[in-house]
Amino acid sequence: EVLQHPFEWLLTPKSQKLLKRVVPILQTSYKHGEYETFIYELEHPCIDGSTVWTETTTRFITDEETERLMVFGSARNIMTRKKAEEEITLKNEELQKLNAQKDKFFSIIAHDLKSPFNAIVGFSELLVEGAKAQDCDGIQKYAEIILQSSERAMNLLVNLMEWARSQTGRMDFNPENIELTDLITQTALLFYDVAGQKSIKIKKILPSNATVYGDKAMISTVIRNLISNAIKFSMPGSEITISVCQNQEEVIIIVGDKGVGIPKDRIEKLFQIDENYSTEGTNHEQGTGLGLVLCKEFVEKHGGQIRVKSEVGQGSDFIFSIPSRKQF
Repeated sequence: EVLQHPFEWLLTPKSQKLLKRVVPILQTSYKHGEYETFIYELEHPCIDGSTVWTETTTRFITDEETERLMVFGSARNIMTRKKAEEEITLKNEELQKLNAQKDKFFSIIAHDLKSPFNAIVGFSELLVEGAKAQDCDGIQKYAEIILQSSERAMNLLVNLMEWARSQTGRMDFNPENIELTDLITQTALLFYDVAGQKSIKIKKILPSNATVYGDKAMISTVIRNLISNAIKFSMPGSEITISVCQNQEEVIIIVGDKGVGIPKDRIEKLFQIDENYSTEGTNHEQGTGLGLVLCKEFVEKHGGQIRVKSEVGQGSDFIFSIPSRKQF
């Protein structure tokens, strides 16, 4: 087949470019008496549209009768080696990316931990001074700020510990058949007091039963984080809706609010570990965005997906799916 086509037919464009660059240089060396052997890695197109890599060893020779300059050589298939090299390169690139992401992530965590602890220390000092001066109004104010800062630091640490355990494989994954309607109802009960402080109503649109196959603790963590975020970004006096729909393959859970919404250019960055998208809630609540990273990790662990529909000023719907039956 090779003999029936021009030499260029044997090579991919990249390999043609390589030879066109180096061959004239090697020819010049040969004419000056440098009879060296040369080794190249070349890529060749195949009839089926794929390509194959060879290690080609050549040297120039002169035909004794015609004095024509020719190339004598041999080639061996090195696809196994090239595939291994490509895998190593990809793994190295992936590791470098992950390390960069985690470096940035931990710098974000350090910054977000510093803020509440600075508040705790600073207002604790004011609390002491207020106690000495018997300033009851000031003491109450400072104590409330200390409580809020402590709760924020605690929530961050809990999420961080869960994320770290999931990354190192130390978080047990115990899937079982779960009655999702009961789990959502129980989880929502935890937030009635917090929602009541902002006069927010939690509305549930749930089937009589909806069974999923998953880890109860992980799914509860996802629901808990999404409800917490919905309360944080909802306007006082508004409503949060938790709804469930299902088909033969999966159960879809939607946690929706009528809050501040999310700009379109920020939505795709919500679940990225190296992006620090954290804004104040409608009542100046603080957060880190780590909860959504956890949600993505846990949902994908189940073979599901999580996404967001949002419009600024109109609210957001966080939608995630969990398979109805075992898929692991």
